[in-house]
Amino acid sequence: MKTIYLFLDVDGVLNNQKIIQETKKMQIIDEQNLINLNKLIKIIKKEDNCSIILNSSWQLVNENIDILKSYLNKYDLRIDDYLKIDNQKNKGELIIEYCNKHQISFLDILVIDDGMISEIKDRLIKCDFNHGFTEVELQKAIKLLKM
Repeated sequence: MKTIYLFLDVDGVLNNQKIIQETKKMQIIDEQNLINLNKLIKIIKKEDNCSIILNSSWQLVNENIDILKSYLNKYDLRIDDYLKIDNQKNKGELIIEYCNKHQISFLDILVIDDGMISEIKDRLIKCDFNHGFTEVELQKAIKLLKM
């Protein structure tokens, strides 16, 4: 059984402009975005293991991590590792370094982010910051996993 490594951003993926405007909070998770993530992980776990690698500025603030973990715990999800933050490199370079260091095939990664990461665009599910990880992105992720 192989492992799918899910590089997960938070802003623009699990939260979005709509929920931020409704609640007037930045540290909030949109429940529907989280439900879609949970659906994806359940699909992955039918055939493979799934490892969540947090790839977000949220990891820099303990309070944000605690908020995120409390939401993930509702669905029995957990963060398995954190992508190091390096202001000298972009996310794509950091993900490639992580994969090389851990001997992970690029076919075994899925990146969910609201930013364009050109170095790994073939494994990227790009979300819209206004809506986050919706059913549309969920279906794209499922399709990408089958390739």
